[in-house]
Amino acid sequence: MSNSKIPEMFYSDSFETVNGIHINVKSFNNYQLHRHEFYEFEYVIEGEGQCEVNGKSFSFSKGDVLFVTPFDVHGYKSDNLFKMLTIHFRIDNLSNDLISLAESKACIMKSTKEMEETFMLLVTEYEETKKDDFKYMVYKNLLERIVILFMRSNKCSLKTNMPKEIIYAVGYINTNFHRKIDLQSVAEIANYSPEHFSRQFKKYTGLGFNQYLTNV
Repeated sequence: MSNSKIPEMFYSDSFETVNGIHINVKSFNNYQLHRHEFYEFEYVIEGEGQCEVNGKSFSFSKGDVLFVTPFDVHGYKSDNLFKMLTIHFRIDNLSNDLISLAESKACIMKSTKEMEETFMLLVTEYEETKKDDFKYMVYKNLLERIVILFMRSNKCSLKTNMPKEIIYAVGYINTNFHRKIDLQSVAEIANYSPEHFSRQFKKYTGLGFNQYLTNV
């Protein structure tokens, strides 16, 4: 899929957007292959079907969790309606201690009891029509709990050897790949000189900047 345009559904009124965290609860039986500029958790509330991620097909059913990154091409299909909770967010919506999520790869997994309870709390909060000043705090708190539980379940460590400047750079590339970006501009974001950034980027990602950008 070469077109990186975000599907119209992502701007629909069915999404509740609070300070960059997008929440949606929707029933459908097909959603075409697409990709977008943010990270995503999908929690299957009801039903079952097939999910395609980067050309690979996976079965999903009630209680499953799908995690995708900004450049993963993914879509869903089923013979019957299934109901999903969708959470869209950017890495900078998370606390600094959790930005190592940017190193995680797309995956589908069965939710733990704690994850299921947290997802359903988010569903309840989404369905509550009252708007208040604490909405973002509640969303962020529940999202960060989901991230922690997800990383634990995937045996991911909250610690990382990758400097936060490189993690920020990787996140920036992953979410802005369709714009005109170059080594100089990303090095400035990481607060490194281009030469130092180039060396550090290859050291921790295993790829040169241009090769990484091309792959994305």
